[in-house]
Amino acid sequence: MKDHSLISNKFSDIISNKKFIDDFYDDSYFASYYHEVSQKTVDDINWYKKILSREDAILEIGTGSGRVFLPLLLDGFDIYGIEPSSKMRKLINIGCERIYPYTLQNLEKIPKRDIQEIIIPATTVSLFPKDDFEEFLKNSKKIFPNIKRVFLDFLDTKYFVESNDIVKSEVYRDEKCYFTNFILDDYVVFNIVTKDKCAVSKKYLYSIDYFTEISLNYGFNYEIIFKNKFYYFLKITL
Repeated sequence: MKDHSLISNKFSDIISNKKFIDDFYDDSYFASYYHEVSQKTVDDINWYKKILSREDAILEIGTGSGRVFLPLLLDGFDIYGIEPSSKMRKLINIGCERIYPYTLQNLEKIPKRDIQEIIIPATTVSLFPKDDFEEFLKNSKKIFPNIKRVFLDFLDTKYFVESNDIVKSEVYRDEKCYFTNFILDDYVVFNIVTKDKCAVSKKYLYSIDYFTEISLNYGFNYEIIFKNKFYYFLKITL
């Protein structure tokens, strides 16, 4: 059943006969498309290869289809991951025993406790409510006593204000797709439409001002590793 509040008014008249996917990470075409877009935004894999140590145990939050996990694993990094989606986990056929079926909210279930670095690539932090993210920061040292740093990236709220409800198009795998995002309360909602399907994803809004505020509240430091107009790649030292 379609939740029409999650569909842009730019698309509302054209989706009645299309298959509706309420989370585009559950569809292989849309998940692959999103991962390629993420790669175009910044070459994060090479950034991680430069700033992480092969001597440290690393945990990736949200391995997805393995876009970041696999290149790091194959390059000799001691990386583990969490991914709650069984569909996504099935796409990873190398190192799958290193991926646990958990979420940010239940990291205490992970048997691997000597984690030293945590990475949250591909703006995955935006999938989490801010309260949950703050609990994660507060509890990381208790769960992983050796934890040193967290790396994450996000698109600032200002980007979504500027691009609100603007429709763009692109050809991906020989199929034209249309996409937009719009702000709904404290969320940004993504829509992608093809000839046969319409997919949505709802994410939480994050900003650099938010990270400045919580760093003061919780006593950790952050450093901007890379930024462009709206994209931030941060190192948080715990």
